[in-house]
Amino acid sequence: MKNIYKNLVNGSFLGAVLLLGATACSDDHFDIKEQPGAEGGMTTIWERIEANPELSEVAELLKVTRVMKDDKDAKATLKYSEWLDQPMAITAWLPKNGTFNEVKDRCYALLDSAATLKSEGKIAESLRTEYRVVNQFVKNHLALFNYGSTSVDQQVRLLNSKHCDFNAPESMFNKVSFDPALTTHNSNGSLFILSGASEFAYNIYDYMSSDEQFSTIYKIISDPAIDKNVFWPEASTQGAINEKGEIVYVDSVYRNTNELLNRANALIKSEDSIYVALIPTDASWKETHDAVKPLFNYGKSYNYDWVENKFTKTGNNALKIDIDSLRELNTSAAIIESMFFNPTNCIRKDGTKVNKENTEELLHYIMYEADSLISTNGVVFYNENAGTDQPNPLFAGLEPVKASNGIIFAPTSNRIKPEWSFMRRQEMRPGVILASLGGCLSERGEYLKLTVENWQKDSVVGSVEDDNYYYFVMDGNTALKIRMKLQGLASGHYKISAQMLPNRINKYNVRYEDDQVTPKVESPLFDAKLYLDDNLSKAVAQERNLTVNQDSVQNVVLFEDFNLKKSYKELPAGYETFPILEISMSSSQKRKGNCDALSIAKIIVEPIRK
Repeated sequence: MKNIYKNLVNGSFLGAVLLLGATACSDDHFDIKEQPGAEGGMTTIWERIEANPELSEVAELLKVTRVMKDDKDAKATLKYSEWLDQPMAITAWLPKNGTFNEVKDRCYALLDSAATLKSEGKIAESLRTEYRVVNQFVKNHLALFNYGSTSVDQQVRLLNSKHCDFNAPESMFNKVSFDPALTTHNSNGSLFILSGASEFAYNIYDYMSSDEQFSTIYKIISDPAIDKNVFWPEASTQGAINEKGEIVYVDSVYRNTNELLNRANALIKSEDSIYVALIPTDASWKETHDAVKPLFNYGKSYNYDWVENKFTKTGNNALKIDIDSLRELNTSAAIIESMFFNPTNCIRKDGTKVNKENTEELLHYIMYEADSLISTNGVVFYNENAGTDQPNPLFAGLEPVKASNGIIFAPTSNRIKPEWSFMRRQEMRPGVILASLGGCLSERGEYLKLTVENWQKDSVVGSVEDDNYYYFVMDGNTALKIRMKLQGLASGHYKISAQMLPNRINKYNVRYEDDQVTPKVESPLFDAKLYLDDNLSKAVAQERNLTVNQDSVQNVVLFEDFNLKKSYKELPAGYETFPILEISMSSSQKRKGNCDALSIAKIIVEPIRK
């Protein structure tokens, strides 16, 4: 089926035109009741339309379209023909007969489809389909306020919140001409007769709602369980108190809220923002979904509620989940919530900001300059081709589509590799993620800072962030066990390391032989183990007799490639559960390594990127 909605940016992205600037609604208007030289100052716009045989086609459409406030408005009964007959200040720019046949046919096809869907009981789909005619055609030709002056060039905000140019001196409205001799100024506003339909400026949300290639994603984000109109009492007009003591509102105001778009932090329905969007088409949705789904390999149950070195909610009290349902929900949400990028965050290495209204500059940045892009919900997408002359694989080979509030890339195959985006690298301080500590002289380890006074820079190479680290000393011969929480990890392959320091980097932690002059030569030995929530006594992975370089600060690899088969990402709120990393030193290792302490700056968990 031919797609009649797209407005592709022609040629390569380097030839892209400037984005439309998002401008505020103009407050300059002329409330004209009657203008000298104009006939019928007491005639309404609708009466003028009915009296003009050249407007009979648009009149028929206005008679059958309802004044819907949004695509969930099932209660509207007023028709636009009636609305245009009321006393108010309106401006209408309407196409004359024979000049908008393709648009008219599409409108009637949508109205017929809406009626069919309604008869099948598919009310939500019916309303969305009907509203496309209202929003994309009717509201696209009407504006509140009377823009009756034809002596100035104005910026108009239409009923659908779109901005467009009204170049009255040149007799042009949104690049469509009109004959000023046919213009009438009526009791409720002005009527201009166009030589064709005004083109609808699709924003990113409009594209998803209108373009069939995005039907899968649009069905998800427009689900009534996600996209809702919520009563807004602060903006509503209060009336009297009823017999139940409840406030009766004279005028109830509702505002739209969309759970997925809210979590995405992307106002893609707005005309006052600009975004870059990477939206999987129906052709690529399953492939993308299959690529992301392995992040959410959930277990049947999870022990949770960590108190005094153990999970207290276990067995029958453990968290039980519907694996398939939660996996499906979080897979789709992860994709949709992370597919928008705000150009405001596009900053070059030299600190200069990219001009978000210059399409050529913006596209060059995201394609070639950026090492990474941060989505509006905070997910970092790393550029596999950073540092080369090759384009970012997220966008390579895709032709940009220009929307009124940004740019759309519509891949027909999967572009997302989770290890380059959703599986983020984490650096964590041991004291912050400490789950339990056994066999240590101090309750939580010592939090130390390297200073000019204690730092032995002359004999140990390297440094640590903020010069801070944790120092864990064994309590006699009791095994030292440092257990740490690894929270929020998705299932997948990880490299796990510990940034460790030789104890002697701090001169106050140097141990001496019996002569109190000769420093002891340490060769620390320790083990690393990983446990899951359901069994804290049996490790799922372990490495024995690891050691710490005594001449430098270094990242000691604990696990080169650990496959976490159970996901802890996006579990239901309120359930604290996690796998545990244990670093331990036994009395035997203390003796063999001539060392009774470990100095740890941070734990590093990073995805394996193949």
